[in-house]
Amino acid sequence: MQNCPDTFKNGAELLQAVAAFEAGLAELKVGLEKRDPAALAKLAKFEELRRKVLLSYPALDFDTILLVKRQASNLGLRLPIGRVTPV
Repeated sequence: MQNCPDTFKNGAELLQAVAAFEAGLAELKVGLEKRDPAALAKLAKFEELRRKVLLSYPALDFDTILLVKRQASNLGLRLPIGRVTPV
C-alpha cells in the first residue's frame, strides 16, 4: 500500500491510520501484557483498521464472496498439515 496509495480506496487516510497505530505499538504491547481494558479496546480498533485495509485492496472488487469453513482435519489434503514431500 505504501508503494501505490492512490490505487487503494482512501489510501492516504489508511496509511496515516497505520502509522498512528505503529507509533503506539510498544505502549500497546505493555498494556496487553497487563490486560489493560484500554489496550484491548485499542487492539479491537486495530482489527477494524486491518479489515478496512484488506477490503480496500483494489483486486478485491466484488459484490458477493463465498467463504467455506472447514476443520483442520477436513481440508481435502492428502498429506498431514506441515508435512513436506520430496521433489
